Amino acid sequence: MCRWLCPLVIFALSTSVLVHSQVRDEKPVTFEVASVKVNNSGSFAKEIGPAPDGRFHATNVLARDLIAFAYGISQDATAVRIVSVPSSVDDERYDVNAKVTGAWTLDQMREMVRAMMTDRFKLVAHHETRDMPIYVLVVASEKAPRLRRSQVDQAACEARRAAIQRREPVPPPVPGAIPICGSGRTIPGAITAIGFPIESLSGSLGRFVDRVVTNDTRLTGLWDFELTWTPEQLPQVPLGAPPINVDLNGPSVFTALQEQLGLKLDSRRGPVDVVVIDHIERPTQD
Repeated sequence: MCRWLCPLVIFALSTSVLVHSQVRDEKPVTFEVASVKVNNSGSFAKEIGPAPDGRFHATNVLARDLIAFAYGISQDATAVRIVSVPSSVDDERYDVNAKVTGAWTLDQMREMVRAMMTDRFKLVAHHETRDMPIYVLVVASEKAPRLRRSQVDQAACEARRAAIQRREPVPPPVPGAIPICGSGRTIPGAITAIGFPIESLSGSLGRFVDRVVTNDTRLTGLWDFELTWTPEQLPQVPLGAPPINVDLNGPSVFTALQEQLGLKLDSRRGPVDVVVIDHIERPTQD
């Protein structure tokens, strides 16, 4: 699940490679049933992704969030890589609950969401590669007090996820023990993670610097890290919600990267895969 202004599982953030639709002779994979409803809660909190019971679940998401999941784009890059969404659709938030029986792969789940978007939102879209300003994440220093190798076992985590997809029972996490799979959160002014690749960090940074961020650190494997900074602009929160705990006198995200993780963002230009929306409508609800 991916969540905004609440604990965020970075698994979805780490998926930054654009998945291209393949030509198939057979009928496209579709959900057995899907519910789409407008969310008028006024909350900023959202979540999106496969649910443990084999369903696809999204709460309080924008159409561009659904499109990003459907095309394998990081939720942190939707503002840059999803192009030409009309405001009449982009300003509205939705709840989606969809059911599928049996085992599925992540690519199949994305295909099912694409089919649902075509049916319910009348979505027509195409890919383009555009030359745009980007940032490249690179190593700046060996001094990285908040970056360390993780003890999370990637093979064990992948085996657990595969078992969940097969609907097999898995043991619950043991409190206080090394987690089987990584966990983390992203909020304005803070990114924390246990057991994730550096690509998840570069993907998460995109929403805070308004550019696609690519990873050229050559740091392989899984890492634990904590990054805190002072955002240039604090997001508005709903009335009655607790304020975001941010140090107003802290460093910028660029300074924090170097001081805390020994990394830096180099400004460059490069090709960016984008999904251009040719047509989309407000969805039929049920």
